[in-house]
Amino acid sequence: MSSANILIAEDAYKGVPIAFCVLAAIGAGARTLIRFRNQQLRILDDVLLLWACICLIAATILLVRGASTLYRIETFQADPAAAAFVSVQDINDAIAKIQEDTYPFGVLIWLSVFSV
Repeated sequence: MSSANILIAEDAYKGVPIAFCVLAAIGAGARTLIRFRNQQLRILDDVLLLWACICLIAATILLVRGASTLYRIETFQADPAAAAFVSVQDINDAIAKIQEDTYPFGVLIWLSVFSV
């Protein structure tokens, strides 16, 4: 399998979403902490922001769980000869795994976006 056609490293499939999730969680936590210290009020938007952060973390977990499968699918698209070494059943299992996580991922991302 030639790695020259693959544009993204496998570790990037896991590292980038985790890094952005951590940054978002730190930002949401810092904002909420500053508001609690300055205003001593627990307002609905603070609760919704924390809920959005929880949804984002759960969606990131789903994304990272399927990162290896997404990487294999991209590898097959970039280098179709690589698929010759994998059984059709393995490819179907990989697609089924991604499909079973797609709906919960979409719901969690939707909740995180619209809770903010």
